Amino acid sequence: MTKRPILNINDAADRVAGVAVDQDATLLPGWFYPVNDGTATVNYHTAITPEGEEVARYDKVRIVPFGEYVPLRGLIEIFSSEIPSRDVIQGTEPAVLDTPVGVVGVAISWEAYFERRSRDSIDNGAELLVNPTNGSSYWLTQVHTQQVASNQLRAIENDRWLLMAAPTGMSAVIDANGDLVQRTDIGERVVLEDTVELRSGRTLASLVGFWPVLLYGLGAIITARVAAPDLRGSTVKMEG
Repeated sequence: MTKRPILNINDAADRVAGVAVDQDATLLPGWFYPVNDGTATVNYHTAITPEGEEVARYDKVRIVPFGEYVPLRGLIEIFSSEIPSRDVIQGTEPAVLDTPVGVVGVAISWEAYFERRSRDSIDNGAELLVNPTNGSSYWLTQVHTQQVASNQLRAIENDRWLLMAAPTGMSAVIDANGDLVQRTDIGERVVLEDTVELRSGRTLASLVGFWPVLLYGLGAIITARVAAPDLRGSTVKMEG
């Protein structure tokens, strides 16, 4: 079997920069490759200007346990060899890309499920949210559909348009009300084109997070419990 040649990352970056120049467009490409002599991996997104210049980078902060890193690796390796051989290097910078078209908030892959990631984007001035993802590990529709739904929540919570881009899963355009403007099927090869709105300002959810929802939920449970009839001492009489 002939091995596929490994594309040099610099060559790949030059090709992407060439596309940005040819299309006179700002591109947000994703990168995933081994570093440090193959002992670790990076997972990040960059912003490339229409002039082909890289002007911003965001490294994934919320990495997946047992998918992108292995907790207690030395111990777990004793019991199993079926674990990822390299850990992803965790990012530490704010989840935004400052681009020529505006400040874009980034949640890579499963970061879309965690409201704190999009709140971090809004804290740092994001006017638009994006969720680049790769759903190749999931061949049914449940996880992909859940991710679209999570992105709808992120759009509503932060009052921002959101773009979800997936080469193997579902891609979507979601407006600030959480409505699906466009959505592809799993693995469908199509280009989605739309006009989105850059927005500013803060919502209560972007300021304080999930606490109001949690308190409301607890209050509803307590109210239902207090208002419910006490059936512990009830007697049921059966007649035949």
